Amino acid sequence: MSGSQPGVRRLCVAAVTCPPGLLTAACRLRSASGLYVGAEASDGVEMGFAPPGIHEAAMVRWLIWAVEDLGPGRLANVPAKMAFHVGITKIQGEGIGGAAPLRARALLRDPVIHRAVADAKGLAVIMSAGLYEDLRTEGLAVREWRAVPAAGAWVRG
Repeated sequence: MSGSQPGVRRLCVAAVTCPPGLLTAACRLRSASGLYVGAEASDGVEMGFAPPGIHEAAMVRWLIWAVEDLGPGRLANVPAKMAFHVGITKIQGEGIGGAAPLRARALLRDPVIHRAVADAKGLAVIMSAGLYEDLRTEGLAVREWRAVPAAGAWVRG
């Protein structure tokens, strides 16, 4: 057995907003959220990681509300996006890495998703298909979401 730490399943969120930093600002509003927000990457993507065992549907609903609430008017004319995925994460140096954060970031960059949310007014929210299926049975409002099967995701916006 190697000396590396085992992976831990976490809800991950990747966000690109204008103004930058809305995910971080949203988390400051609710310090009890427990969400760890990593440093903004050079490509402008903010990453957030929920602690294991969090009520994922409630966290997703709250993050969407908080980012939309912080960016009224400003999000109407810019391509703001948040992508959610759940999966294995690993502590890597000073941050968190692994397959789950890579998938959340990939959802933001997927060309099929870009086309699906091109006409979004305000914040476009992207969710991996597996997470969407889990959360819709946990109270996630499904009326505004639509499938993007080619990208393995659902989008709202």
